[in-house]
Amino acid sequence: MRAEEIERFDIVLGGVHRLPKLSFEDMYVAESNLKGMLLNFLEFPVDVLAHPLRVMWKGQSGGGHVSRDFCGWLAKYLKQKNVAAGLNFHGNNPDPQFFQICLEEGVKIALGSDAHSLCDVGSFHPHLEFLRTLGCSGDLTDVLLTR
Repeated sequence: MRAEEIERFDIVLGGVHRLPKLSFEDMYVAESNLKGMLLNFLEFPVDVLAHPLRVMWKGQSGGGHVSRDFCGWLAKYLKQKNVAAGLNFHGNNPDPQFFQICLEEGVKIALGSDAHSLCDVGSFHPHLEFLRTLGCSGDLTDVLLTR
């Protein structure tokens, strides 16, 4: 996309959807691959990194584990780039450790339904419950991306 096309949008989302197939034992390599991709990817002007860690467990039996170091690095990088972390539950189990670190670092959270059917549009109960489990309740204006 060219800069003049991007300017037409209020919010630009982007996400990494594939990494080379790796076994659970290769998670360090997967983290390294994802870090390299994100360093390049987030040079593009996006406002929200959609489902930030889904690519790390998609297809893994029982899901993968992302290290606390990687979560910390990504949260700090998102803050530096002024990019919100997308929180959704469509085919996704958000990593509480990652989102807790995002909250501690002051990274904005963008709620997304990633709706694939009309009945899913605007269904944010799981998102709000997830944020409550992380200690967020009441007024969320300091936490959520709003525009």
